[in-house]
Amino acid sequence: NDLAAFCILQLSMALGLNAIEGKGPIRLSTRLGLAVVSLLILLTKSRGAFLGFAVFLLFALWGQRRRGRAIGIALVLAAALIAIAPSNVLDRVFALRNIETTGNVASADEEGSAEQRYEIWKVARVVISEHPIAGVGLGAYPREHNITSRRPQFDPSAWGRRDTHSTYLNVTAETGIIGMIIFFSTYLATFIAAESTRRRLRKTRPLTGQVVYAMECGAIGFFIAAIFGSMAHVSFLVLHVITLWSVAELMKREVAADAKVRRAHAMHLMYAGQSMPAAR
Repeated sequence: NDLAAFCILQLSMALGLNAIEGKGPIRLSTRLGLAVVSLLILLTKSRGAFLGFAVFLLFALWGQRRRGRAIGIALVLAAALIAIAPSNVLDRVFALRNIETTGNVASADEEGSAEQRYEIWKVARVVISEHPIAGVGLGAYPREHNITSRRPQFDPSAWGRRDTHSTYLNVTAETGIIGMIIFFSTYLATFIAAESTRRRLRKTRPLTGQVVYAMECGAIGFFIAAIFGSMAHVSFLVLHVITLWSVAELMKREVAADAKVRRAHAMHLMYAGQSMPAAR
């Protein structure tokens, strides 16, 4: 789950690099990387990552300047990847339909990972309900889970020092509602600032705007995948968001510097015209 979610972030960076690089070895390598990383996501068989990957593709393709061409390339690439990938790579995803027909979470897969995650989530919800404001403390959830899961209403598959297997349950269980608000507001404020800069300057910096947009899509896909894995404390997400903010800030400062140069040039021409002697 974690590897596939991290790949979504790298995929968005590669897509952004592809937008600004001209023809040459770097762009070719970037496109090969897009194919290889996409295949790696498929090989993980992570259902949460598949969902995040699908959301990422949906937003990324919608934001392309040549949308029809991008969708066509994506379809060809998807067909090639599915042909190369093992035949059972999507079985775990399609097995989720069994829940709807049988009403039993255990029918989602043979190894029982979906049922176990569901039981673990039930324990996490109880822990959150008992410590709603400040949580149980950073890093203290596995111990609290081990104690709470021993109650008779929980299945033995949830016993032990387990993780929540969900970023949002983990943050809320360990830091409470206060921590969750801080967690969400920090990232949300950064995304709003970056998106505001991109929208305002997309006509003057269209290629850099594509980089910002691609990285935003990657972050969205990652946060979708994070529903099914505890990834609040990993450095990849923080580095991705810092890079996103840095690109947006550079974009804004470049435009401001260009405007300053144009104003200085206009003032120079104006003063030069005023200082020229009148023609006889």
